[in-house]
Amino acid sequence: MYKFTGFTQSANNALNYSIEAAENFGHTYIGSEHILLGLLSDSRMVSASILGSKKITLKKTEEQIKSIVGVGLPTTLTPDDITPRCRKIIENALAAGRSQPTGEAGTEQLLNALVREPNCAACRVLSSMG
Repeated sequence: MYKFTGFTQSANNALNYSIEAAENFGHTYIGSEHILLGLLSDSRMVSASILGSKKITLKKTEEQIKSIVGVGLPTTLTPDDITPRCRKIIENALAAGRSQPTGEAGTEQLLNALVREPNCAACRVLSSMG
């Protein structure tokens, strides 16, 4: 498990799940669609509650990613495999987190930063689900 500095434990869990999801899908990169899966990975996360209120679930999102992006053979990835656009999402979430009382970014800041990148794969996945 990697420690992402400046994030709450829930956000760290989401980011680590993102890496695992990308590996399990057999992708050779960690993109916004994988962060989206991480944000849905635990129903106790604020992000999962927000997305769940829109009827967006982990299972539906996984199916959409398989359909849109495809799958390959399982891989091994590290945070070095995060795409530039995904790094921007993470950096924007960190910047938003600095204004929080704890000074850390939570899953809600990650989700907000993600949806503010309208051309990212995660937004295409979300759009395909209505």
